[in-house]
Amino acid sequence: MKKKFLLLLTAILSICVFAFTLFACGNEPVGALEYEPYDYGTEYQVVGLGTVKSKTVSVPDTYKGKPVTRIAEGAFSESNIEKVVLPEGIEEIADSAFSDCPLLTNVVIPQSVYTVAANAFSGSVNLNYTVSNQLKYLGNGENSYLLLTGATVNSLTELSVNGQTKLILAGAFMDFDFLKSVNISDGVERIGSQAFDGCDNLNTVTLGANVKKIDSRAFYNCNALVEVFNKSSLNVKKKSIENGYVGYNALAIYTGNEQSKISTDGNGFVIFENNTEKILVGYSGTQQTIEIPTGITSVNNRAFYGNQSLTSAILPSGLKSIGMQAFYGCENLSEITLPSSIEKIGDYAFYGCGGLSRVSLGDSLIEIGNYAFSGCENLSEITLPSTLTKLGNAPFKDCKNLVSFTANGDSAGFKAIDGNLYTFDGKTLVQYALGKTAAEFTLPSGVEVVSASAFEGETDLTCVTFGAALKGVDASAFYGCTALQTVDFGLSVALASVGSSAFYGCASLIEIAFPETLVSLGSSAFYGCTSLISVEVGAPQLIDAYTFYGCKSLRSIRIPNSVKGINAYAFYGCEDLVNVTINSDSPLTGFGEYSFADCKSLTSIVIPPKTENIQKFAFKGCESLATVDFIRETNWWTWDKGNAEVGSSIGVVDDVLNAQNLTGFYCKHLWRCNLNG
Repeated sequence: MKKKFLLLLTAILSICVFAFTLFACGNEPVGALEYEPYDYGTEYQVVGLGTVKSKTVSVPDTYKGKPVTRIAEGAFSESNIEKVVLPEGIEEIADSAFSDCPLLTNVVIPQSVYTVAANAFSGSVNLNYTVSNQLKYLGNGENSYLLLTGATVNSLTELSVNGQTKLILAGAFMDFDFLKSVNISDGVERIGSQAFDGCDNLNTVTLGANVKKIDSRAFYNCNALVEVFNKSSLNVKKKSIENGYVGYNALAIYTGNEQSKISTDGNGFVIFENNTEKILVGYSGTQQTIEIPTGITSVNNRAFYGNQSLTSAILPSGLKSIGMQAFYGCENLSEITLPSSIEKIGDYAFYGCGGLSRVSLGDSLIEIGNYAFSGCENLSEITLPSTLTKLGNAPFKDCKNLVSFTANGDSAGFKAIDGNLYTFDGKTLVQYALGKTAAEFTLPSGVEVVSASAFEGETDLTCVTFGAALKGVDASAFYGCTALQTVDFGLSVALASVGSSAFYGCASLIEIAFPETLVSLGSSAFYGCTSLISVEVGAPQLIDAYTFYGCKSLRSIRIPNSVKGINAYAFYGCEDLVNVTINSDSPLTGFGEYSFADCKSLTSIVIPPKTENIQKFAFKGCESLATVDFIRETNWWTWDKGNAEVGSSIGVVDDVLNAQNLTGFYCKHLWRCNLNG
């Protein structure tokens, strides 16, 4: 009996020893997965495979006596695992946690999961999903519909979520342009960020009773949304960015057992009607000429978006507004008459209506939105009513045949001078008439600001002269003015700012000299100005990213002492740049990545004493660079401090320069580095 007891005890001990080699505290594998503390050390997250070699990975529910709640970013990314079992208690699966795992077929998801990043499973193409009604779900043995991850096609028009679903993943239906209705079941508790972002034609959304959280931008850019049926306890409001923008564009939000107020009449007009308003929200017909029904007070966002049949539209008396993108891309629309009652034209309302040659704006119009008529290439003239007081950004951008603006009567808003559009006080040039063919243009003496995109795409002007009052040139003001050779700031004594991309793509521009009053020079300001030879930059605090990108004819430039930084790609590809003048007392603190890359003619550069870092590949491809003049008050300077990718440091030992791995900078010549100070 005693012998049998000893044998039994030995067997038990053997099993315990074997078990101990597999499991420590709780059921965690010893020497297996890699963990890090999470949530101030109260929990743990899995950050990697560690020493696990098995194709099947079972994540423990605890580690060192604390719960395992998270699979961290990239934890299993690019591994050869085939199956993963996640325990109850896992709440979050982070970005790329299981991405690009070519052999992964099965992930067992626990009910406790509440957050899954958009790219958590991206690239793991062999993962087995439950597919129902063209929707893809991931789950577990008890509920294979737990997570709605997306769809097998992006042409869905209606979406009804399975009742067992708990979570709709981030980005699951992003940019599903055909989607018109979404019914979210009562089982869903959370809708991930950007889940329906960019579903431009989504009209109706039903939120289930148990939705507790809608993440940021879940319904962002759902511009055609009309009705939200809210069965949840969330406080969904119109024009609110809360709850993922779901109520932002909605015309109606219902909390009871309301019936839809959208109907389609016999002519194909889709109308939303309640007690106080009658709004046209869509059109299902195919007629070339339409007459919108009487009583309509507003044409909603995207109502006729992309309609290629429409050639003319008659709008009813009493119509107050035309919504965002209402006639966007109606390329064959040639004529439209707005009633005298119209007060607002929304952003992009007639964007890309290339056939539109004539527009009557009525005499009550107050506001024209951003890019409202942009790309209306056949529009030749336009008359603005005296009531107009607000214009958005570049409403007439790319109207290439527009030869004149006319302002009708006295106005508090705008006026026309020689066919160009100005604010009524004459201080801002709003839009140059792009249909003009003059080669030279002089701004009136009182103009202080050139608005964004005011000259964008103008291809006849070769010379522009500014007056003494000029204070600012806004973003993209001369973007793509390919014939422009000369910009004369000679009389300007107040110019303070030039916006981003202001002279982008001005391929004929030869020289430009800003006054010393200039303190702000935007990114990409001279991007692609391939003929630019000479520049005087004024006194900006920063040479911003891409400012002189691709200015291959630029030969020299003086960096004034006002400049404290040169950002990424600032002079990339300036092939003829030989001389860069940087004063020895310059406050310049750093050079951005690729800032002077492919400046093949550059022979020398001064690194001033306050320089703290030069980012990766700042001088890559500088084949002629032979001299780097370091001016330091101390005896040590580190190349690209903290960036191992460059992998080089330059230091001084007993006043003798010690340079290593200079070939990593792609410079042919050995640098002669002179230390002064």
